Formats: sequence, C-alpha cells, structure tokens
Amino acid sequence: MVGPEKPWRLPDAPGTMGQFHWILYSFFWWPEAKKLPAFRKELDAISQGLAPLLRRHIRGQQWKLFFSRGHIFRKRRDKIRWLKKLLSILDGRKP
Repeated sequence: MVGPEKPWRLPDAPGTMGQFHWILYSFFWWPEAKKLPAFRKELDAISQGLAPLLRRHIRGQQWKLFFSRGHIFRKRRDKIRWLKKLLSILDGRKP
C-alpha cells in the first residue's frame, strides 16, 4: 500500500479525503486479506468482535439523532453513515 492511508489504520477524521481512501482501500484489501490462511482466523475474530460494538454504537447514535438539531444533527447523521460503511466492510458487504 503506497501512501499514508492504510486499510489497517483508522483515518484521522470522518468526512476527509483520508477517510474516503481508507474506505476504498479497505473494500479491496480486507476481502483479499481474509483469503490468506495466515490471516483468516485473526481477521474473522476481529470482525466478529467489532461488529456488535459498531451495531450498538450506531443504535445509540440513531437514538440521539432523534433529539438533535442543526449542525449536530448533520454531524451525527454523517457519523452514522460512516459507521455503517465500516460495518459493511467488516461484514464483507460493499460499502
């Protein structure tokens, strides 16, 4: 992987070009990494551990979204979208 963005490192901030590259690289890198026997077991364990946490965090943000206004609403909505993309990558679906 050439450049500062790596699929195994989280991007600095949501909504940045680094986040876009991270999602794009992750979409291609993680499925290929899961095919390697050396990484399959570890990556599946990471995915299974993170997915429930992400789902719980998304539900909490969606509940708070109902009570949010203005720029807080937009920031929370964008965060929910980003978390759903991350979850789709971990689950092996397209972002």
